[in-house]
Amino acid sequence: MNDPKNLYPARKINPILLILGLAVCALLLIIIGLLVFRGPPLPPPGGRNPTPVAGPGQVVPRVDVPRPPKPPEPVDSGRITGTAQVGKTYEMVIKGTTESEGTSKSWGIKTVIYMQWIFECAVDRFIESNDGNQIVETRLFKAVRSVRVDAKVKDIGFDFGLPGDLILGFLGTYDPDSFLIFETVAPFARLLSKSLLQSQLDEEAKVLGTVDSLNGKKVRLTFENGKGVTQIEPIGCSLTADERNYLFATAVLGDCFIMPDLKGKVGSKWNVDGQNLAGLIDPSLHGQTTGSVSIERTEDIKSGDQNVAQMRITAGSINIDSTTPEKYDIGKFVPRGILVFDLEKQFVQSAELTGDITIENCSRDHILFETRFQARPKLRVSYTCKMR
Repeated sequence: MNDPKNLYPARKINPILLILGLAVCALLLIIIGLLVFRGPPLPPPGGRNPTPVAGPGQVVPRVDVPRPPKPPEPVDSGRITGTAQVGKTYEMVIKGTTESEGTSKSWGIKTVIYMQWIFECAVDRFIESNDGNQIVETRLFKAVRSVRVDAKVKDIGFDFGLPGDLILGFLGTYDPDSFLIFETVAPFARLLSKSLLQSQLDEEAKVLGTVDSLNGKKVRLTFENGKGVTQIEPIGCSLTADERNYLFATAVLGDCFIMPDLKGKVGSKWNVDGQNLAGLIDPSLHGQTTGSVSIERTEDIKSGDQNVAQMRITAGSINIDSTTPEKYDIGKFVPRGILVFDLEKQFVQSAELTGDITIENCSRDHILFETRFQARPKLRVSYTCKMR
């Protein structure tokens, strides 16, 4: 009878194969660990709510908004006709930037990065009609885009450019609602500070870009005195719920409230509701603005052939809320700085503001998603408006 031990003779294990097998297992464990600990993936495009709620030419009434903004206070009809002049186009450009130290899950847990965020928006408002009570305007979002650079070097220092100048034109070739990941900072090289070489950032940097879903869209807004925006109509485009809610919170007569008394004296002070400062906030947040700021009229001067009043924001804050039943998004901006108001044409000509910004939560599709600041960052905002 055979010895049972000899029925299955022992096989010698090739040491090279053993080492290769262990190496493969270790590599798999590393990959799994990275997938687990890097956190959620970078936000996909259309993450807010890409399903349209209004198609081209579809009139949307205010009652369709789940949380409509509070109606603005009534304004004198003369101020209304002076602030939104029929047949005129108001060309607005708003830019903002912030640079801070923080952490981002896209780098891994507890990885300290230095981040700079730049946004810019160009909007044309054409006033179709204005009878002193009802304003009908078309609003074209010519550019709504932003860039974020994460790096392990301090003082990224992208040049913010001059007021009114658009600096992110290279994003103009991408479709709206695009989230972009760049492997090099080459497209941004001309914006780099002279002290920082492109090679320094290319080695360890993540460059993200977004073209917002509002980019290129055109809408018709109907505003009624004391009621706010009462209906919107997309022109040649569709609107999502986020976009609809944002447009109904638009401050059509914000300039009237920012400068309530054209004949006021230097030194006079007043408060402005945050909803009337919506034009100073990044549109890609798709948020409603609340809160309040205090403004002081500091100087009346002659600028070329224009009589302008300078004002200063001295206190208060603006809350930014884009919360829906599906998500919780909220932020806060504490602006301080100068606004210049054209007394004859009755609109805010420019603003240069700086202040702390706090973002409690941000949508998966926004460029600041999963960013945590170790110190409260400063946001710089530049606004210009021209009438033609």
